Amino acid sequence: MEGKRRVVLREVCMERSVKSNRCQETTLNMQKSAEVIVAVFFSEGPNQ
Repeated sequence: MEGKRRVVLREVCMERSVKSNRCQETTLNMQKSAEVIVAVFFSEGPNQ
């Protein structure tokens, strides 16, 4: 038997890419926030 081909609508592909982009943006924002928190911690020092 031949493998079945799956037809995927363009809208479905676009929706997935939009969700993927949002996830990447969220991850980048979290990384930026963490970098700022670490930078503030080190500039103030742990003994303050």
